[in-house]
Amino acid sequence: MNDHTLKTIIYFIRHGEVYNPQNIFYGRLPRYSLSVTGKNQVESIIPFFTHKQISQVFSSPLLRAKKTAEIIQAGIKHPNIRVSNLINEVHSPYDGFPISDLDSRKWDIYSKIPPEFEQPQDILNRVLKFTKKIQYIHKGKEIIAVTHADVIVFLSLWIHGYKPVYQNKLLIENRSIDIPFPGNASITKTIWSDDCSTPAYEYISAGEV
Repeated sequence: MNDHTLKTIIYFIRHGEVYNPQNIFYGRLPRYSLSVTGKNQVESIIPFFTHKQISQVFSSPLLRAKKTAEIIQAGIKHPNIRVSNLINEVHSPYDGFPISDLDSRKWDIYSKIPPEFEQPQDILNRVLKFTKKIQYIHKGKEIIAVTHADVIVFLSLWIHGYKPVYQNKLLIENRSIDIPFPGNASITKTIWSDDCSTPAYEYISAGEV
């Protein structure tokens, strides 16, 4: 990366742990907020941002992401949060299914689904659209984007030169690809230059802050 190019930094944050007593895949279902542990996870990463010049905080439209963004916003005393559908959770037919069902499928929510639902490439396309908008509107600034695991996973695969497919996500989970699976309240730092080179990448878990 050329040091003379203007760099835009986007910190992708996975929301904190969710209160989910039914033990279901909540997906895009409404009213799923953070657990007490989740709130503590998010509060633990605030020191990472307190001395950074954050231009804008973005959030997925889902409650768990917005609550995560609100905790960060309050902690860094940023004036507002903007919501973007481009960093929303995957649109899946499995919303509301028991976690045990998803475990039996090895969390393959992409194979043999109707075309109105999303494939990994669809998720990557919209998060890349988000990054292009950020580079245009907030060029040279630092941005926080609170989002969801698969959004970060497929972007991370793309950054590292892997195809955004379920099979590669599974290899991450099995630790056969050396990319961390984003934990709750983790930070995936991406640095985008205006020369269109591949962004730099750094992963920081909540416990490392």
